[in-house]
Amino acid sequence: MMPRLLWPLLFPVAVCGGGCERIVDPVCDDYIACQAAFDDEAGGDATDTSIYAEEGDCWAGDPTAADRCAAECQESLEVLREAAASQGLTLEACADAAEAV
Repeated sequence: MMPRLLWPLLFPVAVCGGGCERIVDPVCDDYIACQAAFDDEAGGDATDTSIYAEEGDCWAGDPTAADRCAAECQESLEVLREAAASQGLTLEACADAAEAV
């Protein structure tokens, strides 16, 4: 019989079978697209956004980390929008959906 202290550690594996679906926050999809467009247009090196992608570490199961990543994506997206505007770049991938309506 397994000690009771180990049950909480095994619960996520038992529920998900070790393969829970990773759900990426949509704001991170927006950030990744905007960052790629900005990098292309500005002519800089490609920024590594893999942590925020579907298979990235952000979505590995810890809800607190996922929330933190979503907040980072939102903040980065806002910074990119401001940077694009200040450089006179019009990037469709960076458009704010609320402003596009």
